[in-house]
Amino acid sequence: MRRFTGIALALAFAGCLGVAAAEAHWLSELGEIAATAGRTGGKLAGEVSVGLESAVKIIGKLPAELQKGAIAAEALEDGAWRFRNAAGDTITATSPEGIRSALTGLATDSKSATFYVGETTAFNGRDALAALPSDAKVHLAVDDASFALLRQKAGGETRRYAELNDGVIVALKDRALFDEALWQLQRPMGKSGIRVMSLDAGGPKVLGSAGKRSPEGLPLAEAIDPAAMNTALPSLSGQTIIVTGKIEGDSLLFAGASGPAGSVPVADLLQAAERSDVNILLLDSGAAKQPGGTTWLWRERGIAHLETAMAQASLGDFISALSHGQGRLAVDADWGASGHFRLSAKPAAADAPAASGEHAGKSAGEHAAEFAVDLAQQLGGNVAPQATSASLNSRDTQWDLDNRLIPGIPAGLQYVIAFSWVFGLIAFYETRRWWAFLQRKIAGIVPPFNWPERIGSELLYWLIFMPLIGWLTFDVMIIKMFFEQVMGFVRLILRPFRRRKAAA
Repeated sequence: MRRFTGIALALAFAGCLGVAAAEAHWLSELGEIAATAGRTGGKLAGEVSVGLESAVKIIGKLPAELQKGAIAAEALEDGAWRFRNAAGDTITATSPEGIRSALTGLATDSKSATFYVGETTAFNGRDALAALPSDAKVHLAVDDASFALLRQKAGGETRRYAELNDGVIVALKDRALFDEALWQLQRPMGKSGIRVMSLDAGGPKVLGSAGKRSPEGLPLAEAIDPAAMNTALPSLSGQTIIVTGKIEGDSLLFAGASGPAGSVPVADLLQAAERSDVNILLLDSGAAKQPGGTTWLWRERGIAHLETAMAQASLGDFISALSHGQGRLAVDADWGASGHFRLSAKPAAADAPAASGEHAGKSAGEHAAEFAVDLAQQLGGNVAPQATSASLNSRDTQWDLDNRLIPGIPAGLQYVIAFSWVFGLIAFYETRRWWAFLQRKIAGIVPPFNWPERIGSELLYWLIFMPLIGWLTFDVMIIKMFFEQVMGFVRLILRPFRRRKAAA
């Protein structure tokens, strides 16, 4: 097989150029498609934005009674506002008086008027929102859903939150962050991939690829030495781990079952998870004790409300269930290391904006029942979370992990190679000519004729050469076909003149 050394070296060089060019070519197109296919708020026919159309669709699905006071609203670049009701009537207002007139003209029930605005207006027109009546209800329209937009003046600025449900409000700081947070909180939980860690300085330094489960299907605590997280987590790529402890400052305190009590920097835990593409939920329980130990009732210590949380469909509901009894949660978000997303969920401050008022508060009996459940969990020795910090695979990273056919190779690169292979198959004649040229001129050999050498040659061709060069040979084939068509047309035009010249 030494005669293939020259071919292998040539392919390595061609591969570097081919993959780089192909990846740049395809990924740049995919990036442009993604950039234009998202919620850009661009103008449609009639100068009506995507955000306004989305809001109109939402109010069109409301019950008839609610439609009377529902108005889709859009802040324009020149400071004016465009309003539209469910019937399609549209008014553009340029002053506070005009806005009040529009409210009267479009809403048959102006006393209960509710404005529905798109993301472009909510984020790019933050100052413009002050033009709406201060006591008016405002909803944020995102695709086919809407969320109460809560406003609160604090000093010289106005804080804004989107109320996802009765128990969760999300700070509105940046549109990209909000879109990512919304996707994360609403995405389905992969329950089979949830693992509960028990930090123990004397614990194991490795983790199995599959977690332990109770007969009821709940994840059981798995002891792990926190100093070994960097080497233990790579086998858990794509899964979700839950870590508990007491957070003081920038450190998490823990008291394991076998080893001494200790602490680990929170940043180290988050970075270890991010390096391994592992989702991590860091629960601040206010106590260093870890799940998995034995309680004073001689039962294994677990995480309070975990069974209820495991029954939830989405990550947001999962976190809400774990924080049972803590009241409304205020979610703040930020970007983590490359390809990851961080969020924190803490009990909302007492001065946080009031709820939308569209749902009834809990009765005294419901509060008493919740208190009794929480007290029973704590008396039983279980770990009771008070706040949650999380580092999660971003939407793009999760898509990449979910669509990898071969582990360890980015899905985008795999698709580029697959497309190139298909193009090489379409341009088979051209690709084969290039392969023969490479064998004769660059490698200095003729095609092998004995079976071992022929098998090796074909493997190099189908598995390496064609995926790397296929996109280029396809382009060359298209250019040749176009050139041949043009030349054929030219020959057709010139044929009468050639006949006359030959006759002369």
